[in-house]
Amino acid sequence: MGSSKQPLHIGILSSPGLGHIIPVVTLANRLATFHNVSVTVFVITSGSSLAETEILKSANKSKMIDVVEIPGADISNLIDSNTKIVTQLCILVRETLHVVKSAIFAMKHLLDALIVKSPVYPVGPLIRHDQQIIDGNNSVLNWLDKQIPNSVLYISFGSGGTLSSKQLTELAFGLELSHQKFIWVVRPPSEVGADKSFFTTGNRGDNTPEYLPEGFLTRTKDFGLVIQMWTDQTRILSHPSVGGFLTHWMEF
Repeated sequence: MGSSKQPLHIGILSSPGLGHIIPVVTLANRLATFHNVSVTVFVITSGSSLAETEILKSANKSKMIDVVEIPGADISNLIDSNTKIVTQLCILVRETLHVVKSAIFAMKHLLDALIVKSPVYPVGPLIRHDQQIIDGNNSVLNWLDKQIPNSVLYISFGSGGTLSSKQLTELAFGLELSHQKFIWVVRPPSEVGADKSFFTTGNRGDNTPEYLPEGFLTRTKDFGLVIQMWTDQTRILSHPSVGGFLTHWMEF
């Protein structure tokens, strides 16, 4: 007689921020696709990122994955302008946990397991293969194919290393004057702290983002590429033409 056993059903809790949500969604996809596991992802959201919304929407397309979005608690009275981002995250999660518990108890189908805290066993990076991002970066990869091996500097500070307007301008002028081949993934500047866009423009005449020096794209078009916000970093870094990676160091 055939077995009608239901697939294993697990829950995963994600902290706010794309740096947490993306690997959690990737793990959920791996479990559902390769192990036939039903996954409910509980995401404490910040409600301020279009990219976050798109990622969660794409995860919900799988029949084996259910995303439960939990709005983060109002912690404005518990932090100030000097509170570090990692402290804000801890406070936000702590203050929202009672809502998470309520969401779990309200589920129609009970969880067999919940992934939420230590111990954590590192098993290697979870690489996100997003076909839309890959297809959108064919021009970048084609450009890299034309460059000399180890000749291109890749620059990306991620969501945890946003630069101020002054720093962004200085870096732009430095790249322009150096004539070093580069790919720069640039984000809008922040004047309130290097990590404040962890949770979250117009253009010049030559499509230069308004937060870069005017005409920057025109003057650097022969040796550099500027990508706004997001790209397939793994494929770029694995390309033989890339010889250096300029990124941030986040102090906790």
